[in-house]
Amino acid sequence: SGTRFSMSDAWILDSKTREVVWDMYEEREEWKSKRIVSASYTVKLPAGDYEVYYSTYPNYRTRKWYDDKSGYFGGIFGRGSRGALERLIENENVDDEEDLYRRFSFRVEGTGTSVGASDVDNMIEKGASDAIISLRRVRDHEFIEKGFELTRAMKIHIYAVGESNKNGVYDYGWVMNVETREKVWRFSYAGSDAAGGAKKNRTVNDVFEAPAGRYVLAYTTDDSHSWERWNAAPPHDPSFWGVTLRAEKAANTQYVKLFDYEEETWKNVVVDLTQVGDDELVKAGFSLKREMDLRVYAIGEGTGGDMYDYGWIIDARTRKRVWTMDYDDTDHAGGAKKNRVFDDVVHFEKGDYIAYYATDGSHSYPHWNSTAPPDRRHWGLTIAGANGFNAKDVAKFKGESELGDALVLLTEIGDDEYVSKSFVLKKRTSVNIYALGEGVDGRMYDYGWIEEKKTGRVVWEMTFRKTEHAGGARKNRMYSDTITFEPGEYTVFYETDGSHSYHNWNASRPYEPESWGISLRTVSSS
Repeated sequence: SGTRFSMSDAWILDSKTREVVWDMYEEREEWKSKRIVSASYTVKLPAGDYEVYYSTYPNYRTRKWYDDKSGYFGGIFGRGSRGALERLIENENVDDEEDLYRRFSFRVEGTGTSVGASDVDNMIEKGASDAIISLRRVRDHEFIEKGFELTRAMKIHIYAVGESNKNGVYDYGWVMNVETREKVWRFSYAGSDAAGGAKKNRTVNDVFEAPAGRYVLAYTTDDSHSWERWNAAPPHDPSFWGVTLRAEKAANTQYVKLFDYEEETWKNVVVDLTQVGDDELVKAGFSLKREMDLRVYAIGEGTGGDMYDYGWIIDARTRKRVWTMDYDDTDHAGGAKKNRVFDDVVHFEKGDYIAYYATDGSHSYPHWNSTAPPDRRHWGLTIAGANGFNAKDVAKFKGESELGDALVLLTEIGDDEYVSKSFVLKKRTSVNIYALGEGVDGRMYDYGWIEEKKTGRVVWEMTFRKTEHAGGARKNRMYSDTITFEPGEYTVFYETDGSHSYHNWNASRPYEPESWGISLRTVSSS
C-alpha cells in the first residue's frame, strides 16, 4: 500500500503496434536503495522496428499519500520527490542535479540494427501511413479539426493519448457527425486506460461503428503537459500525443474522403458575433423564410453552473427566448476550466430572431485572465447553416421597428423616470406585452401598467408574481405574453426608482438591457 519511486524510467515500444514490449519499471526490484542502481535485463523480441525511450522525470506509483518523513513519496513537485532528490545527491556525492543526471544512462545491445533520431521519425511516420487522419505530437494551446466522409458504414479504430483525471479531461479529442452535431466518440477518463508515466496520461485503443456520413475529428490541448513540454513523466508513446483514426479493415480506406471542415463549416454563416471583448453586449437579427435547422456554436465563460460570457436567441416578435447558453448544456472548450462551449444543431421555426452575446468585465477576447481556449477567435456566438442549408431561405433582418405594428415603445428607461403613451384600438386585438423591470422579494420597483383611458381602470399590471428572471442579477424581472384588448383607447405607463436602470446598473444587467421598459406590438386581430 506504499509507493514505488524512481528518478528515471526506460521502455521499448513496438513501432508498428505502439505497444510497450518491455518496461524497466516493471522489472526493477531495487526500489528502496536510494542510490543509482546498475542492472541488466534480457528480453527476446521478434523481428520488427522498435523505439527505445529513457525518461529522467520522477516516476512513482502509489495507493496512499505520505509525507517526506515516512519515506514514501507524493506528487512530483511535493516534498517527497524533492527529499528523494536531495538524498540521492548526498548519497552519490555529486555537486548538483545536473551532475547527478549525467550518471543516468540506458543502453540496448543485441543483433538488431541501430538507427538515428531522424530514422525514428521516419519509423513513426511509416507507422501512421495507413491512417485516415493522424493528429500527432500536438502541442500546448492547440485546437485542430479535420473533416472526413465515409461513403459506406465501417468500423473505425481509434488510438488516442491525452491528459485526464477523475476531475476532467484536459488534452483530448472527439469525433462528431457534422450534420447532427452528435459526438459519436469522445475521449474520457472512464473510457481510457493508463498510458504510462504520470497518472494523468491516458490512452484509448478501441473500435467504434460509424455509419456512412460526414464527420470531423478534433483534438484540443490546454496550456501545459503536451508534446511541446511535459510537466510530469511523459506517456509511453509521447509521439502519438493526439488522436489517430484508421479503418479497422484496411481495404475500407478507399471509402473515405477528406474535406476542409473549417472552410465548409463557416461558409454558411448566418450570424457572426465573435471576438467579443470585456463588458460588451452585441446583437444581430436574422429572418428565416421557412423552418430549418441551424448550427449554434458559442464559446464563453462559466463556472459553478453559472455563465458569465454567454449568448442567447429570442423570437423578435414575441421576445421569448428560443435558446440560451446554459452551463449544463456546455462542454469544456479547452484551456482554463471556465472556458465553455456549446456546439449543436437547433431547430427554428419560420420567423424573425435576434441573437445576443454579453460579457462581464474580465476574461474575453483578446485579454484573458486565465488560459484562453484554443479556438479563441470564436469567443462569442456563431450561427451557421446545417442539414441541407440553402442561403436563399434566409432573409435580411428588417429591424425591430418593422416587426408588426409597434403600438408603444417605452424602452431604455433611466432612473427616476415616469413616462406614458396612449394608443387606440378600433377592434378587438391581440397584443404582445414585453416588459423588463426591477423586482425584489415580491415587490416591483421599476415596472409598467396599462389603464383604460376613459375610466382609469387598470387592465394590466407588471406584478412580481407575473414575471420571471430576465438574466443577470436576480432582481431583473421580465414579462412576455399576449393578451386581448377590446376596442378603445388605452394609456401605457412605466415608472422607475432611483437606481438600477438603463445605463446605470448597480448589479448585473439583464439579458436585453436596451429593452428596460415596456413595449407593445400587435400580434393578430379578430
